[in-house]
Formats: sequence, structure tokens, C-alpha cells
Amino acid sequence: MNFPADQNRGIQSLTYREKEVLRLRVKGYSSKKIAAVLTIEITTVRTHLKHIHSKLGVSSQTKLIQFVHKMHI
Repeated sequence: MNFPADQNRGIQSLTYREKEVLRLRVKGYSSKKIAAVLTIEITTVRTHLKHIHSKLGVSSQTKLIQFVHKMHI
């Protein structure tokens, strides 16, 4: 499957930790639960989520989940 260049760059630009946070968020984990699983602060989870939204060009949690399902990430 071919993705638009900007979306593909966004996916590729995610750090390993951002991908971990994204994977857990898509599974339905709350920010608090993600923080516990990854043993990081909840503020760090929120920062990762902001970066993910920015890099993928999505403006809401719903759009983030839709994007992930659409792209089969």
C-alpha cells in the first residue's frame, strides 16, 4: 500500500517510544495506564501523544485511531 509522502514521513519520524505509546493508546490504554506500563511519568505520555499527533497530522484522539486503522500501523 502506498501512503501519501507526508503521512509516510510522519510514520517514519516516530521514535521507538512514541510507537510504544501509540501501540498502547490504540489498544485503549489510558494515559495513566500507559505511564504505568512504560514506567514513565504521565506528563511524558502526554508529551509523546502531542508529538505523535503533530507528526501524523491529526488533531484529535479519534482521528489518531482512525489514522492508525486506515494505515494498518
